[in-house]
Amino acid sequence: VNDSEQGHADERFGYIAIESNATIQAVRSPSTPSLNSISSTSNSITIDWSSVSWNGDVGNYEIFRSTSSGSNENDYTKIDTVSSSNTSYTDNSLEYVTEYYYRVKASNSAGDSAISNELSIQTEVGPPAAPSLNSTSVNENNDITILWAAGNWNGDVGSFNIYVSENSGTSTSDYTLAQNVDSS
Repeated sequence: VNDSEQGHADERFGYIAIESNATIQAVRSPSTPSLNSISSTSNSITIDWSSVSWNGDVGNYEIFRSTSSGSNENDYTKIDTVSSSNTSYTDNSLEYVTEYYYRVKASNSAGDSAISNELSIQTEVGPPAAPSLNSTSVNENNDITILWAAGNWNGDVGSFNIYVSENSGTSTSDYTLAQNVDSS
């Protein structure tokens, strides 16, 4: 074997083969993803982005979120990492009526892309928590007084429906709507 043509022997590393027609492709960091769309429900947000050029090595996407707009990655919290086959992400269990800001970046063995553009959206109004009944009383005219504590309105002040029945029941279908009371 001619060391100058095929390779070179080294006592410390063993034999290293080098072929004259070998092609070496450098792996580079992926291109920057671009957030395309965002949608929300009362407690979840879905973001979609464009697939990136992985530049020789497939990696993953990192998802970042904040409750205020930011100018760089340090302004956000990394909330998840998803595989390179995903180009959408749903963030669940969010607070009602809260503005959230998102960014994404791609990462492979060569490094990270720049962080994407920012998209934001506010979660929708959620259902109110059930009120708790504090007391009931009946006066001499058979007028009934009901006192209750309102539950959390989850972003939207509404009204209370008062249902009555002569018998005990377990759902609103067992009762008749007697009155709607504005919460204000």
